[in-house]
Amino acid sequence: MSAATALTSGLSNSLSRTKLIRGVCAFALGLGIGWLGWGADERIWHLGVLIALPICWGLTTTRASGWALCLGYFMAGTRGLPAGAVAFFGESSPSWWGIAMWLSASLLLTVPFCLFWSRDLTRRAWGFLAALSVTSLSPLGIIGWVSPITVAGVLFPGAAWLGLLGCLVLFFFLVTRNYRVWAFGLILAVGANFAAKDLERSAPSGWSGRDTYFAGMWSGGSNQASQLLASMERTQWLAAMIEQIGPGQTVVLPETLLGRWDGVIEGMLTDAEKSLKSKGSIVLVGAEVANGNGGYKNALIALGAREGEPRHAVQSLPVPISMWKPWADDGADADFRGLGNTISVGQYTVGASICYEQLVLFSVLRLMLDAPDVIAAVSNVWWASESNIPQIQHQSIGAFARLFNIPVLFASNT
Repeated sequence: MSAATALTSGLSNSLSRTKLIRGVCAFALGLGIGWLGWGADERIWHLGVLIALPICWGLTTTRASGWALCLGYFMAGTRGLPAGAVAFFGESSPSWWGIAMWLSASLLLTVPFCLFWSRDLTRRAWGFLAALSVTSLSPLGIIGWVSPITVAGVLFPGAAWLGLLGCLVLFFFLVTRNYRVWAFGLILAVGANFAAKDLERSAPSGWSGRDTYFAGMWSGGSNQASQLLASMERTQWLAAMIEQIGPGQTVVLPETLLGRWDGVIEGMLTDAEKSLKSKGSIVLVGAEVANGNGGYKNALIALGAREGEPRHAVQSLPVPISMWKPWADDGADADFRGLGNTISVGQYTVGASICYEQLVLFSVLRLMLDAPDVIAAVSNVWWASESNIPQIQHQSIGAFARLFNIPVLFASNT
């Protein structure tokens, strides 16, 4: 081997090692951002670290390192998925199912970032925004967890759609390393947070959300004998609780609590509903409403609603595969347009954000188009108690509620 050949080979090996090291470093940075930002607890302030993602994206030097950065971010942000999926799908699912779902979702969400990466810094910035858009909208947006755009609720509270636009503009200049715009954006963010203290809306007087602690409360399974018995027991508990509710109250309770809404359950609550109407109170509680085709709608039922008043709000995006089954007739209905996810309670419009759709950006933004007066964020997450999924739900819907200055009432079955 000649000296020139040896030198060329040595340089090639050195460059390969350099690229590998950069890729590993980018992956580690993504892991750190995702881990620190999402799921440590329910507070939204941790999301502030997400502004580091576009900065690091602008610093990547190869397509591979840009992809590695985003892969680390999505894997860390959704790290609760393996354990949560195994518990959710039950013992019938294989042990590797949760890990496979986690890796598949993370890899799919990184594809647009890989495709839109560019050596040109300005094109890379546009590519970052394009990748955010693709991962936020259907069809890929169906699994669009932990979107970096959620940080808009931390930066620009109360600014609504203008704040969302401002966040995207800031992302662009964070990628291009325009330090003047960085400084200007941070000043605006500080000003918006100071102003938010005086503008923040609270829930209407007499409104509250209540958690419950029923184990094994399965969605989509209340028509089975064991689940039917359990739902009847929960209905009896609810009827007793309603007797304790004062006049003029509106109480939000978790997803699925009543199980399948049918003549039996409705009959058991006849006296309780009469009591609510006499007191002018409302209970919004999760139930499954038959669609007439063998499937159901995952909904919030308004107990105490008077004749002619809206009866329920419907989940627009149930959990894919386990609840939403486009190939089967017995699954939950999905409506990406979200035409039925609000309900009027007195003078207020309530936007229902039911469990899985709290995690998905396009579902949350679709709800914001309806400009609800109150958000009822309900979930049934007893199966995810050992994961960070409940915390991510609170962060996600909490950040957007803050961005649009809408009070949110949480009610979870844990």
